[in-house]
Amino acid sequence: MEIESHPSPFTQKTSSPLLQISNESMESMENQINIIRKMSSLSFVDPPSQGQSTFMTSLVICNNIIGSTVMILPLVFGKCGIFTSLIVMIIIGAINFITCNLYVIHLKRNESDIPQIIERILGIKWKVIYVVTAILMEFLGGIVFLILMNNMLYPVVTFLFEKCGSDNYAKKSETRYDIYSFQINAWILSIPCYLSCYVKKINIFATLSKIGTYVLCLYVIFLIYIVCDSYNYGILPENLENVSYFTSNITEVSGAFCMAFFVHPSICPLIKPIKIEKESTKALGIGYVLSAIFYFLVGVIGFLGIRGRTPVDDHPQTIMDYFERDSFSPVIIEFLYFLKLGSIYPIFCFISKSQFLSIFLQKYQQKGNCLFSFIYNTIYISVGMVCVLYNINLTFVIGFSAAVFGFLFVYWLPIYIHLKCYESEEDEKREEKRCNEHKEKFLYSHFLRGCFYMLLIVPIGIYLIIIQFVALFDLKWM
Repeated sequence: MEIESHPSPFTQKTSSPLLQISNESMESMENQINIIRKMSSLSFVDPPSQGQSTFMTSLVICNNIIGSTVMILPLVFGKCGIFTSLIVMIIIGAINFITCNLYVIHLKRNESDIPQIIERILGIKWKVIYVVTAILMEFLGGIVFLILMNNMLYPVVTFLFEKCGSDNYAKKSETRYDIYSFQINAWILSIPCYLSCYVKKINIFATLSKIGTYVLCLYVIFLIYIVCDSYNYGILPENLENVSYFTSNITEVSGAFCMAFFVHPSICPLIKPIKIEKESTKALGIGYVLSAIFYFLVGVIGFLGIRGRTPVDDHPQTIMDYFERDSFSPVIIEFLYFLKLGSIYPIFCFISKSQFLSIFLQKYQQKGNCLFSFIYNTIYISVGMVCVLYNINLTFVIGFSAAVFGFLFVYWLPIYIHLKCYESEEDEKREEKRCNEHKEKFLYSHFLRGCFYMLLIVPIGIYLIIIQFVALFDLKWM
């Protein structure tokens, strides 16, 4: 699929200064698209701009879907029940595929990303709302990554303490400054993280982030190893009787899978290089199926691997909290995973900052103003540090961010685009020019489409938001 040259919708003028998006923002968006493609590629060479096979496109999508939730899924499966987790995973995965596919089928050949679809069908104001929400999601992603990075780095440091014959460090759940602690580790970590936010040549981080694919492979091998180890030592057989299969608690598992299957903002750049355009939906479906299988295996195998093990911390947040601090193999995984997270963290800052500049502060962007960069980077890491220092529950942060702030991306916008596109049949020429042809247009009436999306899909998204707010006011995440 070739991206044809076309007049940029970002150069159109409107009456509001906020909506006057310049050529610089278009260049910024294209740069971000290239970064997404480079990060999602399965090799260390630049991904193809066109002619990519359907299966390879599926693998690239799968690689982009699978993310940081793999570290919490074994705990979630154990707490919420294996079959409950499986059912929730299938429902949320199916919904995410359906709504993500709406972006795909409405993407025209001369468009690069979702903002162009939104402007064409919904108008410039909705595009601005989308970009602002995207900035917020990337901001929240930075918080999640900073929490995870500290969770991965601290055990590596305490491992060195143990090997040096010292136990003069605190548990992760303790707040202390008299000895080495989770909080002191966070302050030390914040220095290189903060400095990385000032790096302008971000492509180097996009290239380094490719190690994530190999880290995930090692992580799976590690999970298989700990299951075999638990079985050989009799830990697993002794603790299989009281395994939870069904529970009524779906808050944590639903929040985890809302984040786990969240790929909507980057799907257009990922699907664009496919050789056979008609197989875009097929490639997306295969990518989601492969991701779901991977998540389920990680959740079940990881849960069985830690079944019967005593966590080394009072409030375990990841699977790694179930292994002694002097264990070698968990430290290797934690260190490599830390490097993976560290390569992506400045990318979140760069993209969100670039989008903010291109939308709100074009004059400052053109002048190369450093003051805004200083203010934004400081706020970016400060908010994350507050969450880290107070040791806010990682699963809650992930679930709340994805279910609440991701609602616009996953539910409202794709469905609104889909229903808006064909709501009027009075002017067929205008509609054909504005919207792509696809089989659903002829299979179902507009009424049936509206009932399916507005009475079935959207209420599920609203319900997921409600249960996350219930968890918020329970204050158990503190």
